[in-house]
Amino acid sequence: MQKTDISFAIQKAKKQLMSRDKAAQTTAVEWLNNELQTESAAARNLLVEKLINSDIVSVLCEALVCSRGQLLMSVLQCLEIFSGNEKFYRHNHALYAVESILRIGHLMTKNTDEVERLGCAVCTLFVILSGAKRLAVPVERICNAEQIFEFLGNLITTKSPSYLLRFSASKILCLMMDHALPRIRNDDLVVILPLYIESLRSMRSIIEQIEIDEKYILNAMTVICRTCALGTRFCSNEDYVNEGSRGFIDSGRIVNAQHRSSFALSTYSTMMEVIIPRAREIKTSCATIYLNLVSCLNDLYRLRDCNCVDLSNHLAAKGYLKYLSRLTTFPTQDMNRAILLLLSRILVTLSVDSLPAENWPGGLNCFKQFIVEGVMSLPKYYPDWKLLLATHGIDADAFLLIVYYHFLSTCEEDDVLLESLVEKILTLPYDKVTPAAIVKPLWLLFAVSALSHTSLSSVKDYEKCVQLLNCLILKADAHKCYTHHPALLYHCIHSGEISLELKAKVVQLWLESDGDMKSLIEADCVESTCHSLLNAVETGSAKVVDLAVKGICELTRVKESAEKMAVIVWEILPRILTSYTPETSINVRGMLEIADVTPPRRVSSATIKCCAILLMKTFVRSDVDVSLKTLTVNQAYTMLLKSISRKDSKENLDLATASLKILSLIVLSQTKLLIQCENSLPIEMMDVFRELANESKSLCIMHLLHVLLNYKMDKPAVTFRQFRDDQERAISLQSLYRILHVVHAKNGVEVRDLVYSCLSGVLKCCYSSGDKETLKNLTEQHFTALLIKMTIVSGHISTDFLEFLSCWLHYRKIAFDISVAQERDKSRALSRDCFERTLDILVNFLKTIDTAQPDIGDVLSRIKQSIKIFDPSLISPNE
Repeated sequence: MQKTDISFAIQKAKKQLMSRDKAAQTTAVEWLNNELQTESAAARNLLVEKLINSDIVSVLCEALVCSRGQLLMSVLQCLEIFSGNEKFYRHNHALYAVESILRIGHLMTKNTDEVERLGCAVCTLFVILSGAKRLAVPVERICNAEQIFEFLGNLITTKSPSYLLRFSASKILCLMMDHALPRIRNDDLVVILPLYIESLRSMRSIIEQIEIDEKYILNAMTVICRTCALGTRFCSNEDYVNEGSRGFIDSGRIVNAQHRSSFALSTYSTMMEVIIPRAREIKTSCATIYLNLVSCLNDLYRLRDCNCVDLSNHLAAKGYLKYLSRLTTFPTQDMNRAILLLLSRILVTLSVDSLPAENWPGGLNCFKQFIVEGVMSLPKYYPDWKLLLATHGIDADAFLLIVYYHFLSTCEEDDVLLESLVEKILTLPYDKVTPAAIVKPLWLLFAVSALSHTSLSSVKDYEKCVQLLNCLILKADAHKCYTHHPALLYHCIHSGEISLELKAKVVQLWLESDGDMKSLIEADCVESTCHSLLNAVETGSAKVVDLAVKGICELTRVKESAEKMAVIVWEILPRILTSYTPETSINVRGMLEIADVTPPRRVSSATIKCCAILLMKTFVRSDVDVSLKTLTVNQAYTMLLKSISRKDSKENLDLATASLKILSLIVLSQTKLLIQCENSLPIEMMDVFRELANESKSLCIMHLLHVLLNYKMDKPAVTFRQFRDDQERAISLQSLYRILHVVHAKNGVEVRDLVYSCLSGVLKCCYSSGDKETLKNLTEQHFTALLIKMTIVSGHISTDFLEFLSCWLHYRKIAFDISVAQERDKSRALSRDCFERTLDILVNFLKTIDTAQPDIGDVLSRIKQSIKIFDPSLISPNE
């Protein structure tokens, strides 16, 4: 078109736009758009300048305010094209355009049917404002910031169905925030903060939608990353309260700090919950999103309101260690430096939190600086990083890579050459203590690499390396070098080159960390696991002991494992019992619980004897609680069964004696602790008779008889075998009664007191069986009278003897049906029977006994009352 023609056409278009005729206005605008879009870039630029010079922009803006529908869309399209030319921002053209869009925009916000066209208007506004920024035109020359923020307040919402509107409004907010930064005021913070928070919510709601086009997610991620990157620059590390030089509180600074803190918290939560979990999934060649992401994360590490430890752990868990290392190939040096700086901040935070960096030569700051130097000196391409591992010594970059791969291996898989690690470890000094901050990451890396290696035997110096690493760990302190990771546990348990000491420490540390028994059992190395768990029971805390016992119980479900465990347990049980103190009671209890579920198939007589003595010593201690006493009884019972199964008690006097002591302990303990036993151990009465004749065993047998006859339980652990009939019971009880008198005559004081108790027990047993005839036979035996006379003459009067006298007289009354006092038959004064003569002896004895002795008053009273029943004349009425 000729110059004169275009000038004419422009004038014609202006007249049409200035008319009130919508059709003419539409024709003019369509012509403008057609001309602008069909021309080449250079020609279009010249045409735009002509149009601007002819003041058509103001005419278009007037038409825009009054237009609707397609006319409005066409005018907006023209303005967007004009915004690409620098002249548009001179002589208030852009200012008119912005004001016109704001006017029409305010009107459209009140009409829900205009949402899509409102979105286009806001998009045009963004294009104009971004054009000004691109051309370095100050924003205040084309708009009033307060008007823009007010307009955005009506637009930024999560409820709008128009993505174009929401994207454009948030982008405009970013432009205005960027503009406000150099001269931000409290008033600006108050206005921008709610818009900022709502913008983040708006983008988040788009990102979190399940069924949505990927392009919208990408757009929303781009906007939210940019918004957060700007938001961090509004934050501050100032305290909420700052005192001035005169001692007063500056309320303005308090408000400022509070608003800036709100910016920080909103940004931090958005990064943690929205951006970090999803940014890795974005596939785009646009560097802007990566730049904003890295910029925002770097800024967060400088903020007081940011939990850097949680942020670093979150980034590592979401795969950003490897993700950021892949981004270092960006062509711009500034971008690469920003990425490496972020990586160094993550690694420093993780290292200080989980590595023993406080003992680093030179202190914590030197440690941090060492890591930063290592990161910043890394090669540009990630595949080249692993080549540094095999270098000698611990340079900053080599150490950094050890730390890097250490944290990488805790979060995701990444193959590290085992050969390189072996070479690296073998360069470390054997005779010096290598810092735990180096040994810890090396140990985990080595374990992970070894487990994933297909042929360890082919790795040169592998065994030598494991042995050296073992020494380095123990020298540096295994607790400081330990990382809670299954790979480290599995490698340690399975490796034959690792010492039992280190294995035990690793298992104990594993249990202290989270008590995951499943991983420990799945290690599938029974013997090594058993040794380590037993060590944990022997030396660990209450929590560790409890978990170790549960783990061992789980292992014993497999028969082969139970047998191996039993052998180990019963080898160390005597040592554990010997070491008992109140402080180690939890460890002894744990070992006894394990012994309870791992009964041995075979036990040596020496072990039985030793355990029997130790179990009894443990049981009688005053500082042993009931639960431990119960476990002691259970193991005593196990020892007894093993003693019986050996069938060598006749030949082995020590073993037999120990077994009898265990048996007595079991019955006595069962009664005191109210322990029920489902399966009783039957004892033949004839065996008791036979053993009583053996002087070397009589004391032990008497102890056993004492508890069997005097302590009754519904479900006893040990009992006399059931008699075939009443006759056998009668004969057995009569024989036992007579044999006890013989034992009394042959033994000393200790046995005699047991005899008195056992005689009382026989009488009680006879009475409880309902055999009155046998009871009568026992209570009229002449040798009982002799026993009473001998005891009184000897002068050794014990409580057991007095109790027997009371019991004997009581059951004689019952046997002879004497319930009331009997008058003495004076005609028999010169021919008194054995029983009557015994009563005379007792009466004389009672006159001489010291009634002031403690604990005998009650029993003496019972004896006197019984004597009165038989012969009231023997006891005076006052007694």
